[in-house]
Amino acid sequence: MDPGAHSCPGAKTLITRRRAIGLGLGAASVAALTLAGLRAARLPVPGLPAPTYRKDRFIFEHGEKYPSSHASTVVQTQNGDLLAAWYTGAGEKAPDVAIYSSRLARGGDSWSEPRVIADTPDQSEGNPVLWVDPGGSVWLFYVTMYGTSWNDCKIKYKISEDHGGTWGEEAILRDELGWMTRNSPLVLKDEEILLPVYNEVNWHSMVIITSDWFKTWRAYGDLDSPGGAIQPTVVRRDDGSLLMYMRTDADRIWMSESRDEGRSWSPAVATGLNNPNAAVCLLKLASGRLALAFNDSTSDRNPLNIALSGNDGRTWPYRRIVEGGEGKPGSFAYPFLAQSDDGRIHITYTYNRETIKHVVTNETWIRRGL
Repeated sequence: MDPGAHSCPGAKTLITRRRAIGLGLGAASVAALTLAGLRAARLPVPGLPAPTYRKDRFIFEHGEKYPSSHASTVVQTQNGDLLAAWYTGAGEKAPDVAIYSSRLARGGDSWSEPRVIADTPDQSEGNPVLWVDPGGSVWLFYVTMYGTSWNDCKIKYKISEDHGGTWGEEAILRDELGWMTRNSPLVLKDEEILLPVYNEVNWHSMVIITSDWFKTWRAYGDLDSPGGAIQPTVVRRDDGSLLMYMRTDADRIWMSESRDEGRSWSPAVATGLNNPNAAVCLLKLASGRLALAFNDSTSDRNPLNIALSGNDGRTWPYRRIVEGGEGKPGSFAYPFLAQSDDGRIHITYTYNRETIKHVVTNETWIRRGL
C-alpha cells in the first residue's frame, strides 16, 4: 500500500504544553513510605500480591431513552475520573445514532447521566475511541456515516481540554469514505502517534502515523486474512516491537508485528485464539504483562473473556470469563480495556446491544481463573 501523506488542517499542536506524568518521588520520600503509606497512596506494595478484586455495574439502564447501544471506549482522565463513550440510537446505522458519554468520578460509585458529545444531524455516528494524550488533553476519534453503510464513513475527532467536560469543534481526520476506528492510539518514539484503523470496504487493517498531532499523517500496512482483518489493536512489546491483533471471519484472532515503529508489518497469521468475527482489545499493563479481552468462541459473542500473557503474547496461560458462558445466554462483545492509576483493570463492553457494562478487576482475579 502506498503510504501517501494526508493533511488534517484542523488539528492542534499540543506538544509544546505536554506535561510530565509520574509520581516524581525523591529518595527521602521513598525511604519514608511505610507499608500503610503505600496502600494509602493507592500504589502496589512491592512483593505483595494484590487481593483479588472484581466489581460490576451498568453505566446506564436500558430503556426508551437509550434503545440500542454499542461499541464502548473508556479512559482514565488526568484528574482521576473515568470517562466512557459509546453510540446509542434506534439501532446500528440508524440516522438518529449519536455518541454519548458518561463519567465516573474518582472515588464515586455510579456513572453520570449520559450526554451527547457528537451528533451529525440525520447521519449515524459510530466506533468512538477515547484517548488521553501525554499533555492530558482528551481526544475523541469516531466515524460519521455519509450514506447507508459503514463503507460510507469519514473519520473525525474532537479534543477536550477539561477532562471531557466540554469539547472543541469536530475536525475531519480522513475525508475519503470507508476507513474506520476502533482501538486506542499508541505513542511511538520521537513523539509520533500511531492510530490503528481499517478499511471497511475491503476489510483490511492498517495504521496511520503522525508526527504533528494529525495535521498530517501517513498510512502503513495492508493486512488481510482469508476472513478479512479489521479493527486492529496495537501494543508495544518488551523487545520494542509492535504487536497487532485483528478481528477476522476466519475463526481465529490474526496477528502481525512491526519492528520499525509501524512502517512495515509482517504478513498476518492466525493465532490459537478463537474469534467469532467480533472485536478484540489488547492492553499493555503497568506490570509489563499484556491483557487481552475477546470472545473465546468461533461462532458466538459469548462468553466474553479476559486473558493475561507474561511473554509478550506468545502464550496466554491465564484466562477468565468476564460475562456469559454455559447457562448464561446473551451477547457480550466489543470489549475495551483501560488501567487506572491504582492498578485496576477496567473493561467496558456491549451487553445484549441494550446497554454498556463496566467491570473493574485486577490481575490477581484473572490469574486465579485456572
